[in-house]
Amino acid sequence: IKKASIKNNKKNTFKILYIKSNPYHLDGLDDKAFILFSKIIKKYKNIQYIIKDREKFYSTTILKLIEKKIIKKKYLKKSHCIEKSIEESDLCVGTNSTALLRQAINLNKPIIQLYANQHYLWDTSKILNSVNNEKQIIFLINKLIKDKKFYNKYLNLNKKIKNFILSNESKATKKIYEILK
Repeated sequence: IKKASIKNNKKNTFKILYIKSNPYHLDGLDDKAFILFSKIIKKYKNIQYIIKDREKFYSTTILKLIEKKIIKKKYLKKSHCIEKSIEESDLCVGTNSTALLRQAINLNKPIIQLYANQHYLWDTSKILNSVNNEKQIIFLINKLIKDKKFYNKYLNLNKKIKNFILSNESKATKKIYEILK
């Protein structure tokens, strides 16, 4: 009986992968977003939180959050391929990394791009809601976890992003030029 209940608990666990971007891009916006998101996720018991940090080192922000017991070292994934982590996740979150905005979308995983409307190149806020504060993040996370219909509808919005940017090279280039204008 105990084995079955453990299995059910693991099955009901929602997996979120936070994909860290280079902290030096966008004047520290990724660190700001990561700290906010990690503090929010700490309050959830039914979420398995996984963090993909930079490959060669722990960022200063990660070390501070471990020290403050906001995140645990066991949450960190460093030396295995990002595609596997994306595939195993129910949701991918981050700011401006290629893994979030190209690979996760290409692998048909729903994403949350934090502070999307502050990104000069990859702004998904025209298709997905831009979440910029604790209230918006909590609302969206709760909705994605609790409402399967909403989750699937949200996933379909990601497919629009895929069609918008990734459908073919010349179209992607044209869209990038439009964004930069």
